[in-house]
Amino acid sequence: MRLWPTGAALGAGLVLAVAVPAARGTSPLRGYEVLWRSYDLLLVLKMSWYSLAGLELYLAFVPVVIAPAALVLLLRRREGSTPRAAFASMFVAANAAFLLLVGAFLTTPLIEPNLHDRYLFYIVPLWLVLSAAWLELRVTGSRKALAAGAALAVVLAATLPTRLLIEDRGRQLDGVATALWAELQSLTGSPGDVRAALVLAAVAAVAAVLLVPVRVAGVLLAPVAAVFVLNAVFVWQSRYSENLDVFDPRTSAEVSWVDRAVPEGDEVTTLYVASGACLQGVREAFLWTE
Repeated sequence: MRLWPTGAALGAGLVLAVAVPAARGTSPLRGYEVLWRSYDLLLVLKMSWYSLAGLELYLAFVPVVIAPAALVLLLRRREGSTPRAAFASMFVAANAAFLLLVGAFLTTPLIEPNLHDRYLFYIVPLWLVLSAAWLELRVTGSRKALAAGAALAVVLAATLPTRLLIEDRGRQLDGVATALWAELQSLTGSPGDVRAALVLAAVAAVAAVLLVPVRVAGVLLAPVAAVFVLNAVFVWQSRYSENLDVFDPRTSAEVSWVDRAVPEGDEVTTLYVASGACLQGVREAFLWTE
């Protein structure tokens, strides 16, 4: 009986996603029909592994190191075990589903071979909650679980191909997690140096988790906040400042004519014409028209 809200939500989602478009005579997949295809399981699993490595970059390594220990603590605590176990189960299921989804998406013709964390963004809050739970619950934690997290973090960093980092700043919105490391790669010009930096960052995260005293363990989330800020700065610069010459001037009064011309509730179609005459910096400026 506890599962009826989930069943109701799935039923409503199915109606909205399938029945409504079918009634309108449109495909439920719309522009994603190419996803309705067969997939190579091994290739999907490989790209899912790389996506987990990309998620590690997104989270600045620390939450990945402590994740196994946090899950063990949530499952072992007796007090309030049901909600904590429920969260642990949801965390594992959601990550498995999203990582497989993104891994499969990376094998389609829709996307070039690079990391794509647009959909992984939705599970980032779960990692932050899990990290907060570990900070609250841990006493000594499980050494085996911490060792597993440490190994996972380092191996992910060591096996991630640096060619998957998005260096094209025009597309970096699709791989925000790679912005900092792509910037480093563009400065050094050496994929080997970037790989070494990734492994060193993972090792530093492991050392911090093991050595930082319990009373000040909250500082472990400082690198996460710093990476969030740095990635946001790099992506903002690449997607905003480089496209400022798209509309000149760009006052709200002058670009709001669309809102005045289109009746309330009506849809509009965004037109995007790619041309060799277009400036490199404004090739995705059509996003401004939305």
